[in-house]
Amino acid sequence: MTTDLRLDDVDGTYVVVEGSVLKATTTDFMLDSPTRHSNNHQFRRALVHNQQDGLTINYNNDYPGGVTINDIVALISRSHGITVSDVKEISGFKVSGAATGGSGGAGGSAGATSLVLRGEVLIEKNPGSSTVSAETMSLHVALSELQSQVQHLTRRIADMEKRS
Repeated sequence: MTTDLRLDDVDGTYVVVEGSVLKATTTDFMLDSPTRHSNNHQFRRALVHNQQDGLTINYNNDYPGGVTINDIVALISRSHGITVSDVKEISGFKVSGAATGGSGGAGGSAGATSLVLRGEVLIEKNPGSSTVSAETMSLHVALSELQSQVQHLTRRIADMEKRS
């Protein structure tokens, strides 16, 4: 492949860079459209090579409208958990009935929206704490205890019905 830089390409408003790799030896990549500003923030740092040798998107919250990422395939963390805060909804995905245990039952109905969680799910009674505390409980344990209590009550009701 050859490399090329074309100015005023297409309709006179495009800059086209062709090549296998585009390398910038800089700390910040700024993407700025002044006509789309909602505030007078000085910078619009889209990508920053940060001081920890990491990549930061929307450095210092320079884009007041936030970041939208469409069609995420994976979020992967090598050593830390992923914290998602200030979220009002997490939606699942459509799966076939076979993948959710058939129609009805514990797996849900065919074609239902499902959310798959792998690993232990912990519920924290006191959010805001940065560590797992005694206030944290396992969702699996809580559901198992509830299931056991329901089974116990079901047996007691059945015994009471036999006596009457």
